[in-house]
Amino acid sequence: MAFQGSMFLRQFTILCWKNWIVLSKHSLLNILRCLLLPIGYGVFLAVAQTFLVKPNNYGFGSPVSVYNFQNRFDGSLALVWADGTNGTGTPSAKQVMARISSNFTPNQLQAVKQVATPADIPAQCPQNFNMFSQCFAGIAFNSLPMNATDTTPINYTISADGGLAYINVYSHTSDFETRILPLQWTLDQAIIELRSGQGVPTPMEWSYNRETNQQQATNTRLSFIRGIRTLLVIALFTCYIGIAYHLPGAFTSERANLLTSHMKAMGLLDTARIASWHISISLAYLPAWIAVSVIWHYRIFSGTNVGLVLIVHLLLGFSFASWSFFVAAPFGKSPQFAAVATTFLGIMFAILALVFSRASTAAATIFTLIFPPGYYVFAIRAICGWENHQIPTNVLKPDPDSNLTLLPLVIAAIIDVFLWPYLGVLLERRLYDAREPSSGFWSCCRRQKRAELPPHPDGVAISVKNLGKTFSPSMFHREKRPVTAIADLSLNVPKSGIFVLLGSNGAGKSTALSIIGNLLGPSTGTVTFEGGVSCPPRGTLGIVPQKNVIFPELSCYETLCVWRAVKHSAQSTDEDLEQLLCDCDLGKKIHANASTLSGGQKRKLQLAIGLVGGSKIVLVDECTSGVDPLSRRALWRILTSVRLDRTIVFTTHFLDEADLLADNIAILAAPGKLVAEGTPVALKSNLGQGYSVQVMFDSLDLTEKDLPKAPLETLDCIRQVCPECSMSLSSPSQASYHLKSKDSVVVEKVLRLLDKECNALHIAFYDVLGTSIEDIFLDLMARQTCSASTDGTEKSISSPGSVSEPILVELTASPSAPPGALQLTDGRPRSLLSQALTIFYKRALIARRSWLSPLLVVLVAVCGSCIPLVYLSGQERTCTLKFKNETVIPLYFPESPTYLLASGPGTQILESPPNIIATLGKSVSFLKTENIPDNATFVSTINQNYFDLAFGGISIDLQTGDSLFAWEASPPGLTGPTMMNLVTNILYNRALNASGNAANTPSLIYANYAAFPHLAAGTLVDIKWVAFFGAAMAVFPAFFSLYVSRERRSAVQAMQLSNGLSDPIGLWIGHLLWDSIFSVTLATIIIIIIFATTTNQFTGLGFFWIILVLYGVVGALFAYCVSLFMSSPLSSFAAVAGYQIVMYTSYLGGYLLTLTYAITSQSGTIITIIHFTLSVLSPVASVMRTAFVSVNLFSLLCDGMTPVTTASLSDIMRYGSPILYLFVHGFVLFGILVWVDSGSIIPCRFFNTKGRRVRMDELRANFEANRQDVAAEAHAVAHS
Repeated sequence: MAFQGSMFLRQFTILCWKNWIVLSKHSLLNILRCLLLPIGYGVFLAVAQTFLVKPNNYGFGSPVSVYNFQNRFDGSLALVWADGTNGTGTPSAKQVMARISSNFTPNQLQAVKQVATPADIPAQCPQNFNMFSQCFAGIAFNSLPMNATDTTPINYTISADGGLAYINVYSHTSDFETRILPLQWTLDQAIIELRSGQGVPTPMEWSYNRETNQQQATNTRLSFIRGIRTLLVIALFTCYIGIAYHLPGAFTSERANLLTSHMKAMGLLDTARIASWHISISLAYLPAWIAVSVIWHYRIFSGTNVGLVLIVHLLLGFSFASWSFFVAAPFGKSPQFAAVATTFLGIMFAILALVFSRASTAAATIFTLIFPPGYYVFAIRAICGWENHQIPTNVLKPDPDSNLTLLPLVIAAIIDVFLWPYLGVLLERRLYDAREPSSGFWSCCRRQKRAELPPHPDGVAISVKNLGKTFSPSMFHREKRPVTAIADLSLNVPKSGIFVLLGSNGAGKSTALSIIGNLLGPSTGTVTFEGGVSCPPRGTLGIVPQKNVIFPELSCYETLCVWRAVKHSAQSTDEDLEQLLCDCDLGKKIHANASTLSGGQKRKLQLAIGLVGGSKIVLVDECTSGVDPLSRRALWRILTSVRLDRTIVFTTHFLDEADLLADNIAILAAPGKLVAEGTPVALKSNLGQGYSVQVMFDSLDLTEKDLPKAPLETLDCIRQVCPECSMSLSSPSQASYHLKSKDSVVVEKVLRLLDKECNALHIAFYDVLGTSIEDIFLDLMARQTCSASTDGTEKSISSPGSVSEPILVELTASPSAPPGALQLTDGRPRSLLSQALTIFYKRALIARRSWLSPLLVVLVAVCGSCIPLVYLSGQERTCTLKFKNETVIPLYFPESPTYLLASGPGTQILESPPNIIATLGKSVSFLKTENIPDNATFVSTINQNYFDLAFGGISIDLQTGDSLFAWEASPPGLTGPTMMNLVTNILYNRALNASGNAANTPSLIYANYAAFPHLAAGTLVDIKWVAFFGAAMAVFPAFFSLYVSRERRSAVQAMQLSNGLSDPIGLWIGHLLWDSIFSVTLATIIIIIIFATTTNQFTGLGFFWIILVLYGVVGALFAYCVSLFMSSPLSSFAAVAGYQIVMYTSYLGGYLLTLTYAITSQSGTIITIIHFTLSVLSPVASVMRTAFVSVNLFSLLCDGMTPVTTASLSDIMRYGSPILYLFVHGFVLFGILVWVDSGSIIPCRFFNTKGRRVRMDELRANFEANRQDVAAEAHAVAHS
């Protein structure tokens, strides 16, 4: 156990070190995505609660005279009025307005507009989404007294923008102080003067707040808290989603590159691997997580303990990272899909948790255990419940609103941190690890009772008994038959020396090595190691695979450090890694990155990896394939230097190499059958067919007619001494005579005969050759071929008396090839269409195995477009503006809902002098008032008790007529006009009394206030669908970048262009033809099948279909162009999706911000500019415009109040511009693709950046170093 703990610590430490080196190689990218972006986004969310809202300035103001209306009304906004009395009244509405505007400037007079009826005012003052219009106010005269003695109340309504709610009691710039009170006073003043002929002084107003700025901030925060609880928690959740994209992509990349399987085979613990990835990547994000948590505590969750906020958010990051191991496990061969799937599923499960709004604590805990992304939604909901009541969060009790207890959720998240990596490891073992024969599905989860192993022979390092391996087809290809790679293989590998496996392609050499190395599990049979165990002790095994399995970001020395820690066993001792690299001929490359090594140097490094860590058994699979002769000799030296103290199992296709290196050779025939085994000498002795004589004829002495006869005459001559002799021709003038005899006497007779008949047979010279491993191998393979033949017509190359003539002779001898010969095609150019169709056919073949990407394209686009259609149900298609009902609020205090709905202490109205309000008659008899003796006392009372006064009060100097009203300025500020109406009514009646026109009952002014009505909410409902549709349209083209990026990165595209695909136009047309299938499919499914059959909300579906097809094509071209500049499929996908989402958000945000803040008369022009500008930058803008037009969003299908005709749907302002832009985008993007791949020097100069020049300098330096290495190796060979 102590050894296991020490091993875990060693492996964990070195892997964390390795991961941090890899992260540091891309420092700028990782600083951006791990630190700057999360913190920046977190800060934005922290201040978002006040980002679009201007905070009020609360406090205790000072008395100030009501502003003069003429000074506040500058004519930039319209003053709209309507006479609802039909011109009757004394004074009339026209007289009142004439009195108001008597001193107006021409500009002010031009801004005064009269409409027919009060109902026409809202249409003249349409508001934007922020509830502001181009009108200063609207005035509707509802009733006026008919004559001087008529006591009918004067009734008028002031209408203004619904967005007038700003309060600033110190600077007196509140919206109602600067707009409503001046207008109300100028109306009342005009009425008083016209009715009484008396002038009245302008009252003073005194605003104050019972609420402080701190309380305002708290209320704003609590409002934001309630928004978070219902929806915005998803925005907070996405701040932590970066690790769900980064971590799966990183650790599945190692599995895709075979690093994981080889490290596990050579001793890596799963716990160390998972823990190192988890801790390494989580630590990279940890500073941002902590910073964001602390910021959110102070800005959002200030009522909750900072430690608890920190714990909740750190658990989100850690549990999300843990869960990603499990989700990404099935995508071990596709890192890009692992990253995309984890991100997508994380957001989806968080949304599901949000929808699960009535979950109990038990249900939320179970949901958290099954779907960890839901944890954060439930935890924040619980915290918000406490915050909403301004109570510190108690983890032990249910919150007051949602009744969720936080502690079980935290415990469930802690369990998730450890549970899901374990489940991920179990799933990986099931999917990828080697398994024993006939192991069931749960074999990875439970301890198996092992079958009894056969006895292990003495002196044998590896014993293979009756080994068999059959590859069964996957569940998606059941029509295919199982493939047997090894049928029945038994062999023993000695403890020391080089054991060579020979065999043709498909003989099972690599499969056998993979089974021995525990990279594959056997179907039948057993493999035992010294001591009779099925697995060698940890650190014993070293593997050198065919494909280089190295960390490209690490240096050679760092690479060996990692592998030594992985393979380190209790028996191994520390090694001198630099000496090992020198022994492997990498002394000059110790600190060079593995990615910069040449092919031969990488094979040397791979061999060093196999040897490091004290590996007693080294499995070397074709390590000299594709290596130059000098590097090959260096690898030979390394292998022969360790042959005495290690067991080396070596596979190769070079028979001379096997002859030179092998201590023992096993020759395999397909499927994995042992046909011969022994030392090279024993094989030659036992299986060799004797000596051969190689004869070269003098072609100058022979005529063309006699040249073919000379070898046959020589064969007849030799058969006089050696009747078993056979002949094979390498060329018309060179023949090999196989004597089929090992008797030296026979050989001597043949040589004497050749010397004697040399001139007669026209022999230039001859040579005697012994049996080689190549001869034995070819003979055994020929025998296997003959034994496998069913018709019995094939002839052995070693049959007596036969003459084997290569095809080369036949081709040379006759102008036309024999019927059985291989016919080579003529080199002729192929048309662009033919090349494109070839690429299309290739993509179709690949799609049979790689079907997930096309499936995701369809699912994302169809689901994102069609599921949100529920938002469009029942919407009326019309171009007529429809307003909500206008709410009219009486300002006369006894009838004001502000007073009627108030209760409790502080609702009294201060009045000075006493009972001054009672002069207004019976209508004010029920008002609760408090008498104040004089104005000084009134001011003192307000100063001292304003916190306790819900409304305020009035003070009037009966001598001078000066008045003061104090009012509580809670937004939007209706108390001010209400209180001033009370003052003006008293002043009105005093003026009437002074003029002698007073009646028996008081005359009253019934003022009203109404906010301009909103437009009907259909636009906002449509935007919900457009938001989902646009997001889906922005993302799905990113999937088109995956294949072309992978093809370019793996050099397949370069091979195509250099091997007959002469023109990049054919290449990109082929890709586009294939991806266009999905564009047409999506457009047909979405438009024709779903939109046309399920809803009637769309107009111009034919144009919509065309644009959606064009967008799919252009989106694919855009994805191709982005992939040109990205280093991996993962980065290509992220770049395309990220850019498209940014542009989609900018386009939609531009529309919404324009309709929210712009002047309504200019909104259409600004929207048009936004469309035509952003459509140049991204194709997603065109499909967004199409969505807007199709549902008549923002009245784009209207010509004034009239719907446009079908014939005008193709207008440039409607469907015409998307079609035009997409066509232009398509040609430009396709031109870029061809331009970059055409070999022109212009792209090279265009991309000749500083970074590129640095990389080119590094490549030149590496080339020069490699050249010197080759020269040094050649010198060593020459003097060896």
